[in-house]
Amino acid sequence: MACSGRLPRSRKLLCQSLVSIAVACTITSCTVNLAVQDPQKTYEQGTQALVTGDYNQAVIKLSQVLVKTPEFAEAYVNRGVAYDALEAPEKAIADYSEAIALNPQLFDAHFNRGNSQARLANWALAKADFDEAIALRPSSGEAYGNRAMAQLELGEQTGAEADLQQAIAIFKDQANQAAQTQAEQKLAELQGPGE
Repeated sequence: MACSGRLPRSRKLLCQSLVSIAVACTITSCTVNLAVQDPQKTYEQGTQALVTGDYNQAVIKLSQVLVKTPEFAEAYVNRGVAYDALEAPEKAIADYSEAIALNPQLFDAHFNRGNSQARLANWALAKADFDEAIALRPSSGEAYGNRAMAQLELGEQTGAEADLQQAIAIFKDQANQAAQTQAEQKLAELQGPGE
């Protein structure tokens, strides 16, 4: 299946594959080959495209993998990351949700879905995902910090302050000075002068 028409890079043209997989294209014409011989190799290619910032290629490759191996939870997570980078948080959320349905123990799926929900200002849903992420990986200062931001948006300042304090302690233990400083600054803003 091909899509045609010249669009500026800032606009994405969506191609619908024969199995209704949306594949983002920024080129004049694209073809989605669903005949994947080696899903692991294609997954690695999709992951490499993700790492190098070629998010459209990552979506294409990971979509090919998922047609062949729809139970591959990590491929859904990575394609969700690509969709997030392409500013398609709804698609990202759908992929993270599919990954969670396949493997509820995937920290990255819960954490990333929380971030996508936050982008859409779905604060209660974001907080719930960060709750799950923290349950899976209590050593994630980022999850505590992000849950704190969701709590602030929900008017839960006491919980937000406690989460920021936990994030600061974790970042200090991990010698992550930049993240620690950022969390300390946010906590100081919340507590105001003299606290």
